[in-house]
Amino acid sequence: MLTRAQRNLLRHLASYPDALVEAWDVPRDLSLPGLSDAMGVVRSGLNAPLKALESAGFVTKRMAHVIGGGSRRRHVHHITTAGRAWLEDNEDEALAPSPSRLEPGPSHDALASAAPAATPTLQRLVGRESAMRAVEERLDDGGAVHIQGMSGIGKTAFGQALMHRAKGSMWVTCDAFTDAQALVRGWDRRSAEAPLDAAALLDTALGLNGTLFVDDLHLVDARHLPDVVGLLNGIVNGGGRLVTLAKPPLEVELNGEVHVLGPLEPEMAAALLPEHLEEADRLAIARALGGHPMALHLHRVGDALPEADEHVQTYVTQAVLSGLEADLHDALDALVLFPRPLPAEQVPHAAVIGTLDDHALLRWSALNNRLEIQHVVRNVRRAMLAPETLQRLHAEAAQHWAGRASSEEFEVLRLYHELAAGQRPEDLVERVNALMAGQHGPLAVVLAGALQQDEADEPLNALAGHVALHRMELDTVRHHLERLTPGARQRRLAYGLAVAEGDESSAALLVEEASQDDGLEASRLLLASAVQTVEDSLFDERLEVSPGAVSSLLDRIVLPDRPELRTPLTVGMALVRHAMALRQGDVDGARAVREALIAVSHADDPTVQQLAVREALTAGDLNGDALAERLSTVAAGQPTPLHAAFLNLAGAEQAMMAGDRSLAATLHAALPLPSSLPSLGQTAQRYAARWWYLRAHLHPEERRRCLQESAARFRRAGCHRAARQAVARLHRSM
Repeated sequence: MLTRAQRNLLRHLASYPDALVEAWDVPRDLSLPGLSDAMGVVRSGLNAPLKALESAGFVTKRMAHVIGGGSRRRHVHHITTAGRAWLEDNEDEALAPSPSRLEPGPSHDALASAAPAATPTLQRLVGRESAMRAVEERLDDGGAVHIQGMSGIGKTAFGQALMHRAKGSMWVTCDAFTDAQALVRGWDRRSAEAPLDAAALLDTALGLNGTLFVDDLHLVDARHLPDVVGLLNGIVNGGGRLVTLAKPPLEVELNGEVHVLGPLEPEMAAALLPEHLEEADRLAIARALGGHPMALHLHRVGDALPEADEHVQTYVTQAVLSGLEADLHDALDALVLFPRPLPAEQVPHAAVIGTLDDHALLRWSALNNRLEIQHVVRNVRRAMLAPETLQRLHAEAAQHWAGRASSEEFEVLRLYHELAAGQRPEDLVERVNALMAGQHGPLAVVLAGALQQDEADEPLNALAGHVALHRMELDTVRHHLERLTPGARQRRLAYGLAVAEGDESSAALLVEEASQDDGLEASRLLLASAVQTVEDSLFDERLEVSPGAVSSLLDRIVLPDRPELRTPLTVGMALVRHAMALRQGDVDGARAVREALIAVSHADDPTVQQLAVREALTAGDLNGDALAERLSTVAAGQPTPLHAAFLNLAGAEQAMMAGDRSLAATLHAALPLPSSLPSLGQTAQRYAARWWYLRAHLHPEERRRCLQESAARFRRAGCHRAARQAVARLHRSM
């Protein structure tokens, strides 16, 4: 007869295919640390049952490379044919669902912008049944439960067990870069793009059926915490079911009931320790470690136990960290700086990841491909590091991420560490602008952290203000604007704020100021105002604007003498006149503008070709397959992805107007997501506004949130008439 631990191990190993027996790369779940996580017992607690299974011929052990576990080979375990036969012969006893492989339905491990979705691993839960029943009863009545407890007390394991017992649950793990959009993106995998507008985010969350779980809520940075709390309270007020897990104190007001998770009773905690130990010894260890689950997992047989009045932090310092070799200390110190879990193969000191894992010092994501230091260990170790040591470690980390393969995530990490080390890259503005479209949430945290060193730093305030403007956080924009002295930097941010708020008089005054100091800046602002005016409508609503208003803006533009500055303005003005003519249905007038451009360029110029397509769309000369083919040909020659995206979007809108819903849906589905385009400012917001507005037509079940987001984006772009039209459409549809 096999023990319960042996049966659980067999069931877990049986869930993996026999093909892995010969594989070089095997999952961490087959190594001792992975088995320990799955079984919910300390690593040493598996030695005896594994050895017994090997002796019985039910399990084999070999050396292999563990995925994400560094370069050193490690022991892994496989079930044998005899082991599978035993399970089949004893299916009533042994073939209950494996505790590590239960599938609760859709749930996700969200790591802001980079981690794939996954079901969190369910560990064996000991000593929490009464707490589990109490929380389940509260959730049955609706509302929210906020589970709090100290680091390592088992909040995540408790939440995972609760989630696996609930139906239709969705899971998100927070980190220092998590914002409200990241939460909704983690829960909702139906759509590739999450809105930014608070109302649209809330509507999306309330449309998800099931209990929403938020792990590590305490890690959310102060920069994003108010918006995150606003979203969570909105979910509760709207009738949604919510479970949060956090370490106290959480200095926010959350609607719902707080449930404090304390240490395990010694008799229960003893069950986490190796079965081969005498019961009295296990009980003594459990009492000495205060029933703290993580301390029990970190404990190694032979370690000195703390005195009765010592805290877990003291135990971690004296018994766990003091026994590590020098190379492991170096790795640990590099990893405690992580603002979020990171790819196992890319982290500093990757060669010793397996050894750190053997010491139970690592916390892994659901797919075992991202890692961080166990929070209780990280908190203790960071408190031990002197400021000058932290600065040196940040500088080393910045150098590490600068040498990684280029990715937006790694570029943000590099900036985070550079600024934390007191470095100021010369190309900071360019790098922030290049990352803003897809990484605005993490960038907001990075810049807020850098400003803690000097709140009056004007370049950083200006950058943080533009990130906030992109995120439509206008109160935050005002906060940074107050810290800028008059000048071009202050004026650009103030102009963006005035446009976003629809304050036309303030925007006009700022243009006049710019004309006094910098004629080129004034000309660019005037051109931007003209574009806003001509684009301030929906594709299925008439434009009610006087051509004279557009012409008066263009007539005030003073073209510079230098060709490299003059040409972009000249082409921009021509594009505005062309668009204005088409808005009025004057195809001949638009054609005349295009022919004037041909005179200074050539007929095959990509811009000229784009204008020709727009004329054909307005005239109704392109439909069906001919439209799709022409769009494909001309878009392929456009100078930037944004130019191509706008052209294809115009084609999709025209198909919708022509009643060809199928073609419109096909073209829209092929468009780049707004968050994927490396573009900034009002142009990017206009594209996003139109993308969401057309999506509202194509997906009636999402109409509310799509129109909310479209209106918010139009406002950010300065297109307030279009925003009002989108809101009116929303009200008509409700």
